[in-house]
Amino acid sequence: HVALYLNLRTGNSIKDLIAHAGMLDQRLIRQVVVEHTSGIHVLPSPNSISEAQGLRPEDLFKVLQGLQQVYPNIVIDGGSTLNENTVTYMDSSGKILLVLTPDLASMRDVRQFMDISATLSYPKEKTLFILNKAGRKADVKLEEIEDILKMKVFGKIPADGNLALSCLNEGVPIL
Repeated sequence: HVALYLNLRTGNSIKDLIAHAGMLDQRLIRQVVVEHTSGIHVLPSPNSISEAQGLRPEDLFKVLQGLQQVYPNIVIDGGSTLNENTVTYMDSSGKILLVLTPDLASMRDVRQFMDISATLSYPKEKTLFILNKAGRKADVKLEEIEDILKMKVFGKIPADGNLALSCLNEGVPIL
């Protein structure tokens, strides 16, 4: 939902590049990728579930290779489910920023993700933890999270519901 959250109105999506996965060039990529007023460039996900049907990992990989020729840094919102396409994103990435919240359910999910990462032979240092909604009194403390996960938290996003809602409604990134 990145395009929605940034208030980007476009008919373009990754589907437009998938159709040309074997022959992408910079011109086509720059026509499809949308620039936000903050300066970031966004390649939106398909607008509907039906449009997303049939996205194949091998085509996504080719699109990522093409994007890497144009953009030195790429951030992919891989969603919260793990499937073949998500694994393709992770395989293609230098780092995985895993967002978690300071609660037991989220930490259980992170442990499961780390088990899968080990199965995929990802080095432990490939994954960096980002703690979202940090600082609420009732939450599991940062030190406990790091102890449970046996890794340090790389970054924190403070809990500020008013700011988050305002940024979402205005299409402006928090950071």
